[in-house]
Amino acid sequence: MPARTQEIKIAPPDRYSGEQGLCKLFLTDCSIHFEHSPHAFVSDRARIAFMISHLSGRARAWAMAEWARDSPLCSSLIAFQEALQITFDPVSTSRDKARELTSIRQGGDSVCDYAIRFRTLAAESGWNSVALYDVFLKGLAPRIQEQLIPLDLPPGLDSLIGLAIRTDNRIRELASRRSSGPSGGGSSHGAEFTDRRDFPRFTADPPRSSADRSDEPMQVGRARLTAEERRRRQREGLCFYCGEHGHSVFSCPMKNPATVSHITAADRCTRSFTPLVVTHHGVTTALTALIDSGADVSLMDWKLAVGLGLKPRLLDRPIKARGLHGRGLFNITHVSEPLRLSINNHTEFMSFHLFECSSRQLVLGYPWLCEHSPRVDWSTGKILEWGPDCDKHQSSRPPGKRNNMNYKPVPVHPASGPETPDLKKVPACYHHLAEVFSKSRALSLPPHRPYDCAINLVPGSTIPKGRLYPVSASERQALDKYIDDSLAAGLI
Repeated sequence: MPARTQEIKIAPPDRYSGEQGLCKLFLTDCSIHFEHSPHAFVSDRARIAFMISHLSGRARAWAMAEWARDSPLCSSLIAFQEALQITFDPVSTSRDKARELTSIRQGGDSVCDYAIRFRTLAAESGWNSVALYDVFLKGLAPRIQEQLIPLDLPPGLDSLIGLAIRTDNRIRELASRRSSGPSGGGSSHGAEFTDRRDFPRFTADPPRSSADRSDEPMQVGRARLTAEERRRRQREGLCFYCGEHGHSVFSCPMKNPATVSHITAADRCTRSFTPLVVTHHGVTTALTALIDSGADVSLMDWKLAVGLGLKPRLLDRPIKARGLHGRGLFNITHVSEPLRLSINNHTEFMSFHLFECSSRQLVLGYPWLCEHSPRVDWSTGKILEWGPDCDKHQSSRPPGKRNNMNYKPVPVHPASGPETPDLKKVPACYHHLAEVFSKSRALSLPPHRPYDCAINLVPGSTIPKGRLYPVSASERQALDKYIDDSLAAGLI
């Protein structure tokens, strides 16, 4: 008599009510039931009925409507599954998961928890192991990455995840020992790793409170070790910090004394930004810029350039941006087309190198400072005065435009020199706009602009008659004086 095989009991699938992102999980759960109980589901219609019985809410209402009208969807399992997914989870799962995978970070979680989240997204992203390797490494917390730097990383993703988990466990164990203090029977060197065959003598700094982090010394003489030097120090039992015998990196006596300054919370100040106006294709936008003498070029955020409608131009050679420590920050590959930039009465056309930084949309760099030599009120960010040679260094001008894009007043009288406007009757809040009240500047024409509108006269047309307005004697006198001054200045 043949032996009877015992059927595996599988828990019924959770009810699905149409939540986005859970449809694929529900379909997979149902397919497991169909595979392990083929005798119970002999037709597609029986399988679809089973699925409908485990729907709820809006998903059940949709399925019951299709079943009631004897829709063709209820006769084909594949068609029903596709319709269910299109209706309640229309977003491409693999693309959505891949996008989520690029932004996943360990944060304060353990590496084990981070790896679980990572593997779940990776299984649905469709990426190969080579791409997943770098994404996982990038998402690790800085404290884990610092420990992995001296090591020769394994080639496989699974081996990398295992190494990262072991590293995190040992760091947490070390932190636990330090926080609890040495026990009665413990060794004074209990903070060192016991298994030195698969892990170097390289430890993490203990967790610090917010007060400790606000008083961070700038260390001198600490350069990144080459791979060959790391292997040599590991092989000879040398300190990874100073290269001497007799101690490990966390107890190195050279770490603490080598400081040049301390950055405390009291030293930090709020930077002031310079207000300006940019104009492109007739659209004017008010912005603020950071004046940074440490920037070798003037920079603009990519998103701002796209919002302004600027056309990027590919650089012949990418520019590598580096910090004070020499470490690479980002690459600059494009530069914007010239746009009009105005600060107070100063106007110029200039281009910006494009980078990604939404918090600092515009940066005026060192070359711009050298060209204009402005006197800046650093407490407010306002420019009080422009350098004497500012007009000689107009850069990035559009082709065919005038060289000088600043207002150049034409004196009414040759003998008239620079004047100081009388601001006695002007409210104090407008004194920073003193040049607006200058009579000599008022009797001058601005240079031609890209948006100048031509007034074309129609040949042979009749000139319209102007209206006559009665004026008083004083008004007539003021009008005559205005016309005479404008004629003398060449304005009319």
